[in-house]
Amino acid sequence: MFRTETTFIIGAGASKEFSLPTGIELKDKIASAVRFRFEVPFSRQIGGDDQLLQVLRQKYELAEVNEFTAGGNRLSESMSIFPSIDEALHYHSSDEKTVLLGKLSIAKIVLESENKSWLHNRHDPENAIYLSSEDNWLTQFLSIATSGIKKEETNEIFSKVRFINFNYDRTLEHFLYWSLQARAGLSDDAAREAMGELSVVRPYGSLGPLDWQETGGMPFGGNRNLFELAEKIRTYTERSQYDLVAQIDRLINQSKLVIIIGFGFHEQNLSLFDPIGGKRHENRDVWATVSGIHDENHQLIRDSLKRRISKRNMPRLFPWKANEFFSQLRPSIAAAVG
Repeated sequence: MFRTETTFIIGAGASKEFSLPTGIELKDKIASAVRFRFEVPFSRQIGGDDQLLQVLRQKYELAEVNEFTAGGNRLSESMSIFPSIDEALHYHSSDEKTVLLGKLSIAKIVLESENKSWLHNRHDPENAIYLSSEDNWLTQFLSIATSGIKKEETNEIFSKVRFINFNYDRTLEHFLYWSLQARAGLSDDAAREAMGELSVVRPYGSLGPLDWQETGGMPFGGNRNLFELAEKIRTYTERSQYDLVAQIDRLINQSKLVIIIGFGFHEQNLSLFDPIGGKRHENRDVWATVSGIHDENHQLIRDSLKRRISKRNMPRLFPWKANEFFSQLRPSIAAAVG
């Protein structure tokens, strides 16, 4: 069980095990989706996502649709110079139509990815969890959370845990809610009670609440109007409208251990961890996965995390993906949080 205040910071690599795209894969998919091309002279569409174009045509007149497609082409052409879709949309933030098209694309691609994930079973999500592979980091996370407790104590298993989740998908909540029922044998009410203790901060928003979280919520991999979903997604530019820095600062200051999984370490995201007042006041450990990041960058990452999160202790970096991290360090993680 987590008896130590622990904050997880998770990026797209943490959802990759569940068939969701990495940040680079999402960016590339969006670049292709918004690169609209038409055959002359008949204006037959030969490039770009046809469903996106149809959604635009259903809502806007032709002149505005043309503005959207022109903005989409500009976005697509510029995408290669940015490390993420968030930075690309920040660059184009003065063009409202381009930003909205980017959000619509994010919503469509992430929703399709949820639908294609092996976690998705619209008829029996609990059975999907039963049939799922044991080889994923959330199974191991839940194993640690339920270790050493009685079934009657499960309402408190997440009381010391919080997540700062940079992903748009709802894999985290979906998996834990159904796993508590399918694997831990909890009732629906007991699983909801346990999940109610789990604090999740989403700097860039998400597709919105799941159906079990809120009346009118959308099931994992469900279907919803793209414009409605796009309203729930924040860009790097828009995040300043929310008191994110103060909220994240409070979570980190409360934590004795910060674990970073599948994160890209882009500067715009790291800046959210800048301490208010210029320094951290507590001694805390920081462990981070750096799979796919060349070791020449590791010292820079350590220095950045130490300055922003860990006042005294040098952050520890591990060259593993999320599941490898939990597999290799299970005893150390359990000891650190127990």
